[in-house]
Amino acid sequence: MRVTTTLRAMPRVAIAICVTIAGAAIMTACKGEPPHQRGLEGGLPVLRVSDKPTLVIGDNGTPERAFSGVSARELPSGDIIIGDQGSMTVRVFARDGHVVRRLARRGHGPGELSGTFLLTTCGDTVFTLGQPPGSSPLVNVYNASHGFESSFLPHAATGAMFTPISCLSTGQLLVSRGRPMMMFRKPPEPGTLMPDTVRFGLFSGRSTNSRGLIEWVAPVIHRWLVVYPWRHGPIPAALAPFRLGPVVSVVASGDRVWIVDGGSGVVRGLDGAGHALVIDTLPLKPTPFDGTALRQARHRSLRGASTALDTARVEATFDPSVRPPTMPVASGALAGANGNLWVRLFNLDDSAPPDYLMLNRVGQAVARVSLPTGLDVQQIGSHFVLGVERDSLGVESVVEYGIVRR
Repeated sequence: MRVTTTLRAMPRVAIAICVTIAGAAIMTACKGEPPHQRGLEGGLPVLRVSDKPTLVIGDNGTPERAFSGVSARELPSGDIIIGDQGSMTVRVFARDGHVVRRLARRGHGPGELSGTFLLTTCGDTVFTLGQPPGSSPLVNVYNASHGFESSFLPHAATGAMFTPISCLSTGQLLVSRGRPMMMFRKPPEPGTLMPDTVRFGLFSGRSTNSRGLIEWVAPVIHRWLVVYPWRHGPIPAALAPFRLGPVVSVVASGDRVWIVDGGSGVVRGLDGAGHALVIDTLPLKPTPFDGTALRQARHRSLRGASTALDTARVEATFDPSVRPPTMPVASGALAGANGNLWVRLFNLDDSAPPDYLMLNRVGQAVARVSLPTGLDVQQIGSHFVLGVERDSLGVESVVEYGIVRR
């Protein structure tokens, strides 16, 4: 496998906390058989979700429920808060689907929304997190019952600003310094891989007029990009995420941040000061790629390619010269309840129900679960999974499934 590293290194930060992501991770991976055959010894309990949603809030012909690009969270009261990118609103819905109150609307005034945002909650406190370049990284803070409280821009003592991603139960924000601009010393060479490096940090401080404190985590290779030939662009090459390679997932859950290296299987849990609380490895065995599964995955991808550029990307992704010898262990992670973590196991068949390994607060595997295909998970509680489903026409509904033990 050929690897190109033509990205300029990001500057070091004096207070950086060392979290080593081994470079060899791209060659130490796992997957192949079903989850129960991949080294999950000891007969872990199997959780399942209810056959049908226990809650559905979807299109009923009213403007408030004509969702487009929604995110959702369940509040301690059981009400559902929904942020809608299409209407640029944040509303609280009762479980029967009627609107309880509106917290935010489109606009440029205090607490209003003017661009792309993420939605997250911490108890009854609701945050909208502005996402550049679609908006400024402004953070709006609301009380779910009483409405808008304050706004602030997360920036540190240097004056530099960062993109907020999610909230810890400590009140801190998980932030990103953002992906660096790709400055090439020479055009990237087709048939190689390039690292996409991101730096994450923990931000404390909500005052508009004062600067907060930030504890940085060392940069991680968030994912790898495959370079493929494309003669119709400004340079004779294009880049796309390399779906057969490892990713590093960074997730805030409860009072900690989890870093999951999908290649090596190393899992690290950090506290709010950036100190390592947990360092462990997923109990999975590395498995070589299966030739039949690769051919089927390539066929599905080519069938979905609608342009010549898409076809070139698929061919580059499945080029044997860039493929590692084993599959990644994991392809992502989600925040569970109370600091737990759900790690998504890698699967070449992205149309299959996704399998997850549930880790407790100390990083131990405690259960397995499969989620419905096509569910865009928004929140995992102790007894529920909240997400967004889309029908064949792309119409969105917020749904909740119960979690039960088999």
